[in-house]
Amino acid sequence: MKTNNKTRLLIILAGLLISIGSFSQNDSYIKGRWTINANVDPISELFESYNWLYPEYKLSVQYGVHNILEVGGYTGSQKYHYFNDQDSVYGTSRKFLYGISAKAHLLPLVVKGKDFRFDLYVNTRTGFDYYSSKIISDAKRQYFRFQGGAGLAFYPFRRLGAYAEFGYENLGINSYTSYWSWEFGVVYKFRRRR
Repeated sequence: MKTNNKTRLLIILAGLLISIGSFSQNDSYIKGRWTINANVDPISELFESYNWLYPEYKLSVQYGVHNILEVGGYTGSQKYHYFNDQDSVYGTSRKFLYGISAKAHLLPLVVKGKDFRFDLYVNTRTGFDYYSSKIISDAKRQYFRFQGGAGLAFYPFRRLGAYAEFGYENLGINSYTSYWSWEFGVVYKFRRRR
């Protein structure tokens, strides 16, 4: 029997929704929590061959809307080279990143507790890269971006920690550029008092 990818995806999504719905821990350490991540992607791959020397810097904010789920947004920047018709460097400029993000935390599904020093999660981001150079045509100035992966955070302090993420990234439907990516940074978590 042949099963297509859409059917597999629907089965996985249904399983996730059932597990989220059946998970009814009232004292979740995710729900109601704010998380701020500041990170660097040190090895940005070639993309249209003009941003290969500079890392990406991102800032993201998520809010815990469920016992295991956080949603939020991100923004960032990266310096890049652009070239003239003779393939020599014409100048440098900046691209700006923005979009939405979500994280599903895995430890609360298997370990009951108030808070952990470790945090294991799967994540996804989707958004756009906007190239600011006037030399690039308007048709090539904005690219769709999708990233999915997993992350691990360690909190040596109560609210402050470090994290690393590894995933697969698609940097544009037009160019079909995709690659494995990793990033690392600092994370700060807190709750607003009522």
